[in-house]
Amino acid sequence: MDDLLTTQQAAVRAGVGPTAIKRWADMGLLPCVRTAGGHRRFRVEDLAAFLARQSTTQSDREAEATQDEDLVTLFLGAGTVQEVEGGLLVLRGQHGAWHRAAPVVGRALVEIGERWARGEISIIDEHLASERIQRAVSRLVEAMPVDGSGSSVVLTTPTGDDHLLGLALVELCCRERGLSTRWTGRATPPEELLRLLERGDTQIVAASASVASGDHDALDAWLRVVGPGCQRSGVDLILGGEGAWPEASGFGLRLRTFEELNAFLRGREARRGSRP
Repeated sequence: MDDLLTTQQAAVRAGVGPTAIKRWADMGLLPCVRTAGGHRRFRVEDLAAFLARQSTTQSDREAEATQDEDLVTLFLGAGTVQEVEGGLLVLRGQHGAWHRAAPVVGRALVEIGERWARGEISIIDEHLASERIQRAVSRLVEAMPVDGSGSSVVLTTPTGDDHLLGLALVELCCRERGLSTRWTGRATPPEELLRLLERGDTQIVAASASVASGDHDALDAWLRVVGPGCQRSGVDLILGGEGAWPEASGFGLRLRTFEELNAFLRGREARRGSRP
């Protein structure tokens, strides 16, 4: 094992302490072999590959942090709705699709909320930013006409949840896949939503519950009204957001990421396309 590095030698090459080398090895991140006495030894090529991966990951994190900060600055700035719209289009171009750009917007929204909670911005600043984003997203949606041949999605929130920005990002993802969309508006009674479904022109209900919907029982009560109605009408019910949705209600499909949303929509399109 003369050609292998000791823990101390590996630490010197990596520019860290021996404890870090041991921890990486014990976590399975850095391959090592053991001597007859149980001491760790490291191949030079394994250490080089590990450090290269770490460097790339760090660079990615730094680029992500810069992008997030730029977006927060754009949203909180005194610019126009058109400037926010332009920034969102640039973001979409960088990521190639709305379901990949939407999480970046989501992180920026969380950061704005945290800055308000820390007292770094006022509630007016937060509201103005939200209003600019909502209007910019609406303009983007309007610029994506659909021909009506695809499915129709009803966008809604559970009773008592007035946070709509997450749902607006869902709409962008749906429209990009050619689906038509309709909003029920805030505080729509679940019974009224069921009456809409009875018309027979809805194929998907997308319900988003924000962190403000932390009452598990209230969401469960809403779901036990809307869920059976969707089943009777043959409508897919998808549940998103960070709210306290029941985990085993038997109603609806819980989606936690925009990637999962896109996969669901893509799979649904494939199933529809395979029907005779």
